[in-house]
Amino acid sequence: MTERPSKHWRDGVAEEARKLAAGTLTVEDTFMADLYPASLLDATDKVLGTFESELSTLRSPSDDEVFAAVQQAVLDLNAIK
Repeated sequence: MTERPSKHWRDGVAEEARKLAAGTLTVEDTFMADLYPASLLDATDKVLGTFESELSTLRSPSDDEVFAAVQQAVLDLNAIK
C-alpha cells in the first residue's frame, strides 16, 4: 500500500515533538512543525483523498481521464496555503 507524503511529514513532526520532550532536541533545532503545520497536512490529505476517490471511480480510463485527474490534484495541491 502506498503511503501519502503527509504521513511521513506527520511522523516527522511527532518524532521532533518526542525528542523535544525528552530533551534530546532543542527548540532551535526543530523545523518540522513549521514546515508542515496541521492545516497543510489536513488540506493535503483532503486533496489526495479526493484524487484517490476520483481514480477509483474510473473504469478502463483513458490516458486523458487519468491526466485530467492528476492535473486537477496538482492544481489543488498548489492552491493550498
